[in-house]
Amino acid sequence: MTRNTKNHVTNGIICLMIAYVALLPNFYEIYYQVNRFVLQWSPTSHAAILTAILIVAAICFATYLVGYAIASRVEKLKPFLLAGVSWLLYFVLLRSIINILHASGTFPDSVLDVLGKTWLKLLYYFALPAPFLLLWSQSFRKVSRNFYLLTSPILVMLATAPLYWTSQLPAFKGLDTIDSQAAKTDTPLPNLLVFIFDEWDYEVAFPDHQVLDGMPHLSALLEESTLYTDARSGGAMTATAMTRLLFQRNPDFLKKSYEEIYDDIYKRRDFDGPSIFAGFDNRYTKAMIGFYLNYPDMLGRDVDFSITMPVGGTLPFRESTVELLKTQGAFLRFVGIHLEGKKLRGEEMLFWNMVDPVHKLVMTILDRSTKPIVGIFHYPIPHDPFIYDRNGKKEHIDTTMDLSEALRDRDGYLDNLAYLDTLVGQLVQKLKDRGIYDQTLFVATSDHAWRLNADKGVYINTDEDPKPDSLWKHIPLIIHEPGQTEARRVDETFQMTTFYEYLEGYMNRAYPGGLK
Repeated sequence: MTRNTKNHVTNGIICLMIAYVALLPNFYEIYYQVNRFVLQWSPTSHAAILTAILIVAAICFATYLVGYAIASRVEKLKPFLLAGVSWLLYFVLLRSIINILHASGTFPDSVLDVLGKTWLKLLYYFALPAPFLLLWSQSFRKVSRNFYLLTSPILVMLATAPLYWTSQLPAFKGLDTIDSQAAKTDTPLPNLLVFIFDEWDYEVAFPDHQVLDGMPHLSALLEESTLYTDARSGGAMTATAMTRLLFQRNPDFLKKSYEEIYDDIYKRRDFDGPSIFAGFDNRYTKAMIGFYLNYPDMLGRDVDFSITMPVGGTLPFRESTVELLKTQGAFLRFVGIHLEGKKLRGEEMLFWNMVDPVHKLVMTILDRSTKPIVGIFHYPIPHDPFIYDRNGKKEHIDTTMDLSEALRDRDGYLDNLAYLDTLVGQLVQKLKDRGIYDQTLFVATSDHAWRLNADKGVYINTDEDPKPDSLWKHIPLIIHEPGQTEARRVDETFQMTTFYEYLEGYMNRAYPGGLK
């Protein structure tokens, strides 16, 4: 192999690594902490990533060959071309590091405001590497080249990923297999359906203790259900609220702190039972469907069906080579990165669309199960982004607000709440169409209140989670017991960590033997 050929091969590998590092923030969004334990590695996303890397690398290598030809003919330009290459290696790496730190929430808003300033971008993208390019150009280039070469085995790992990287999420059985061997029973048993609507806020939904105007389905439900006006969630955020609800039968688990629960989740430790499902036997179809938390790992032994939607559903935005390449258009903007608040764009709506797939799975289970259902269904609404109206996705989204404004948009929150009302209407109607509504314990509640509700002040995880009376734990709770026809109201405090106690009392009274 000649020296020139060896240089071309080496620089080809570096071009591949430049492309990989440039696209790394996009891969991070697929595999960041919220998604990593529910990631479903698809051939489509793998092919899209590899194709995008090859295209960006080909552009980089073509540019290198042009520069090499020019330097071979005009020797005086060679130092400038080499300095440009050195700067590119530095720029791409720094740009990706900043993007990932930004996407991970590592930077507070005050730091983002500073890093987004034009003068500071000029400093860290141009002025900072200038002395190295001018005074130590050869050493700077050598260190940069060696870094990219030493990390190049990552490309082999990425290319061969399907051989060893299977889905992190346990396989979800096809819904057509539900109750193929349904247990026979002469004992009438109720359905227990708990619908948890993420960030549903009592004060916003029930001003003056009346259901919000324009919510016909919730209003109709309340006319024959019990409204608990002082229901309190087990946690001030999803991870603590949901796990304390699911494992409330274990007193030791309820003693765990916010930090300990998060540590258990992200280190994928086993959750000690019994879970809330453990009291129901094979006379029931037991299902847990939701998002964000790794429900299959948590509950796999206690349920028949469990699935967690990755944040972004099937991540369609990241499964398109064209869309991945478009993200590199940031190079055409000033120094390739804007840290100001993001707008609600079309691709962001795709990235966040989980309501529809969760709802379709729930409706399918309600439609097909021949056995009574014990189900907990965690819906990502009225949680932001506020992209829904009563009929589903809005045709037009206000893109004039930055991200912080959009997350606190009360009108947008109410629009999402209107869609929640539509979903409740569809769920109730499905049960009535099947003739099982009067045999259903129907529970509509939330994991926690709207944490970005400006009326409640500043939210701090570690401060709010331990407080039993935290404002962010005040949630709606509507319970329709089988056959109930009159509206009731309970003003005493109801802790959701005692929900199983309520359930045991009700089942023992109305359905002796309904629990193990």
